[in-house]
Amino acid sequence: LELVLKQGKADRIVLEMSHVSYTLPLKRKPYEFPEFLYQSTAETPFQYLLSSDLLLQSFLISTRNQIPLDELYVWWTQVKGAFGKARLLSQIASQCEKPVEPRGKEPPTQAYLHRLEQLISTHPNVTFITVFTPLSAIALGEEPTHDEVRDPIADRLEFRSQTAAIARRNSNMILYDYAVREEIVTDLDRYKDTGHFDMATTELMAREIVTQTAPLADLSNVNSGLLKLRVEFDPARFSCAQLSKQSPHPTAQSEVGLVGI
Repeated sequence: LELVLKQGKADRIVLEMSHVSYTLPLKRKPYEFPEFLYQSTAETPFQYLLSSDLLLQSFLISTRNQIPLDELYVWWTQVKGAFGKARLLSQIASQCEKPVEPRGKEPPTQAYLHRLEQLISTHPNVTFITVFTPLSAIALGEEPTHDEVRDPIADRLEFRSQTAAIARRNSNMILYDYAVREEIVTDLDRYKDTGHFDMATTELMAREIVTQTAPLADLSNVNSGLLKLRVEFDPARFSCAQLSKQSPHPTAQSEVGLVGI
């Protein structure tokens, strides 16, 4: 991204702002995050370009005949039942069956957001379109596995506050907020788990961003809509305790071919 900007080859950049993407497991393994990509060294681009994953994908693409870009890496059209409320609740229920263990994550680091703001302020003639993507409203409740280290809701609210502060300080940054778009986040049929939505939702956001009709974030009180939605939706209805009282949902074992998607 920095190279593209230095070359003056972009006038608009679209970035997803997800607190999950800005946090890491406290006990992460080396392969869980490509930290070398964030080091400003001469070796960085070569490490990326010569990585086994990239070389393999490049080879596979080169052996195919003119595949449209929007068909690359598409799996969701090939898997029956990948999205929908039943799938979502099944995924949550399968998490409830796992042993309770702390899954602490580091808070959204100031370093990442500071670097982002440096990028934005250094290129005032480039418009940075940033987007809070729509997690399922169920994600506003407690996680199925108990977290003794971090409060995921508090981390999310803090990340939103920090991002809004950057937008207030930089006039070339636009912040859209789909996380409070009620008809999307409360429509559980759009999701395969609490964080991954379907292509129809992606296409809807893309159209609205292009036509500048996407919902702007309330920069002065960015978390008010999310907290209001949490009260009105009542995600506690989908807690492990409540799901165990409802009619049984398919377990992960019965979802052959779906687990791990």
